[in-house]
Amino acid sequence: MARGYVTPPRYDDLPELCTPEQARQFLQIGKNKIYEMLKAGEIDAVYFGRLARIPKTALLKSSNGHG
Repeated sequence: MARGYVTPPRYDDLPELCTPEQARQFLQIGKNKIYEMLKAGEIDAVYFGRLARIPKTALLKSSNGHG
């Protein structure tokens, strides 16, 4: 199956706490990159055990400097 362009979600449509997948789509970065950024502390996150949830406000801070 060919990969098509996926329109990233709008900021207003994101939940207050995003999954790494939702954050990845919003920032338009790869799966490995989002987890690298979480591990390096480049994106603020709340952890529930091993589950990371990213406040959508943290995505605005990260969207200026990713890549």
